[in-house]
Parts: sequence; structure tokens; C-alpha cells
Amino acid sequence: MKREEIEKDRVISLYEGKYGEIILGGDSDTAGVTGDYARISEPLTIRFVARDAGEIVASQVSAIDAEIAAERDKFQRRIDMLQDRRASLLSLPAPSGDVDDSAAGMSA
Repeated sequence: MKREEIEKDRVISLYEGKYGEIILGGDSDTAGVTGDYARISEPLTIRFVARDAGEIVASQVSAIDAEIAAERDKFQRRIDMLQDRRASLLSLPAPSGDVDDSAAGMSA
């Protein structure tokens, strides 16, 4: 989006939907009712200030870094759980010779 498209006067209001959700929307109707939404605030004229491209990229990179960290933590927890299960299995006593292998589907 170009800077000129961002930095222009906009008229916005709060709207409430039929299920109680609150949204921020442009004020294109004068009656305050748009489909399933009713305006619940007075219109407000604002002008957004565009951020520099470098700032935007840095913010996006930071968000991706946070996603990577969250995924890494999730997978590390899964790996830890699997290693714990493996260690538990390896710590079991060795099976004795009186186990019936055929009952476990291990017949030769």
C-alpha cells in the first residue's frame, strides 16, 4: 500500500454485530446500520501515519523469529517426551526366557 493511501483522512466508528461482536469499520452509511451491524459510537475522523519500510520489515522479521522460537520450543518438548519414553523402555528389566513370543505375534 502506498504512503498516500495510508495517510489520508478516514472516518471510522465502532459497530456491534447481531452476535455481540464489536468491530471497527469505515463509516459509509449515515443511518448507522450496515447489514448485520449497528453503529454504536459517533464517527471519528482520523489520519494514520505510515511506518517506514525498514520498520515494517523489522517488525515482520521479529514476528517470524517469535514463530520460529515457539515452534522450536514445541518440538523440543515433543523430543524430550520421546526421549523420556525411550529411556523408560530401556530401563525395563530384560525379558526372561519364559515369555511366549507367539502371543505377541512374534512366532517364527
